[in-house]
Amino acid sequence: MQSLNDYFDKAYIQFQAFINYFNFDKIHLSDEILTVIQNSTGNFLETASNWLRGILTGLIDFITSLPSIAICIGITVVALYFICVDKIYILDQIEHHLPKLWVKKIGNHLRDLIKTLGGYLKAEATLVLVSFIISLIGLYILQFAEFNVPYPLLIALFIGFVDALPILRLWNSYGALGNYFSN
Repeated sequence: MQSLNDYFDKAYIQFQAFINYFNFDKIHLSDEILTVIQNSTGNFLETASNWLRGILTGLIDFITSLPSIAICIGITVVALYFICVDKIYILDQIEHHLPKLWVKKIGNHLRDLIKTLGGYLKAEATLVLVSFIISLIGLYILQFAEFNVPYPLLIALFIGFVDALPILRLWNSYGALGNYFSN
C-alpha cells in the first residue's frame, strides 16, 4: 500500500512531464517569460499539492476520530438515560442522607440560581438581538447610500455572534469548572 505522499509525488511528476511536453519554441516567447511560466507552474503545483495534502490530512484525521466521537456520544446518551430513569431515586437518596434543613436550603439556592441564570441569559439574548437589529439597519442604510457593503445580513449576523461571545465564554468556563470538580 502506497502512502498519500507517494501519490502526490507521482501526480506532481506527471504534471511536470505534461508541462515539459509542450514545445514553447513554436510560440516564440522570450526566455524570461518562459522562466516565469515554468516557475509559476512549479509554485502553483506546490501550493495546490500542499493545500490538497492539508485537506486530505484533515479529512483523514476527522474520519479516524469518528469512532471515539461515537463512543463518547453513546456513553453520554446511556448515562443520561440512566440518570433520567433514576432521577427520583437519586433525589430521594439525597433527601434521605442529608438533614432536612440542608435539603430545604439547597432547593432554595438551586431555584434562585436557575432563576438568576435564566434572567441573565434572557437579558443577554435581548442585547444580542438588539445589537443584531441595529447593525442590520445601519448596514442596509449604508448599502442604500451606495457604500460598498456587500452582505449586510451576513455581517450583522457576525456582529451578533461576536456580541454573544461573552455568553459562550461564560458557558465554557462553567463547563471547565464542572470538569475541574468532577476529577
